[in-house]
Amino acid sequence: MKTIAPPARPARSARSARGRTSASRVLILVGPEYEDLEVWYPKLRLEEAGYETKLAGMGEREYRGKHGYPCVVDGRRLTSTVGIRDDVANAGAEWVDAPTVIDGNIVSSRVPKDLPAFAKAMLEVLAKQA
Repeated sequence: MKTIAPPARPARSARSARGRTSASRVLILVGPEYEDLEVWYPKLRLEEAGYETKLAGMGEREYRGKHGYPCVVDGRRLTSTVGIRDDVANAGAEWVDAPTVIDGNIVSSRVPKDLPAFAKAMLEVLAKQA
């Protein structure tokens, strides 16, 4: 199996068109066998919006597409693929069938076709915190 290299980063200045400085940072968590599109699409959209992004894993030497990672969701409202709906509910979350769900600082979406809605929601949450 081949390790996938990250796409080239878009060029950006120290201050974006929206006035954010490089101090605006977002950490993206990845696990083994992550879904490439679900990591790289939000990462590139955040960088386009002027955020500095970093990927963080769980200590592995390399990460590849197609696997989830554990998270704490007790008492939260989330969406996900239908295939893990029961897992989300069993972890204590209220599962919602919607393209994107915002609960506090957590933004969730269902499938890769929902990524545009996810990116919009993610940027809305970050703008409220700026």
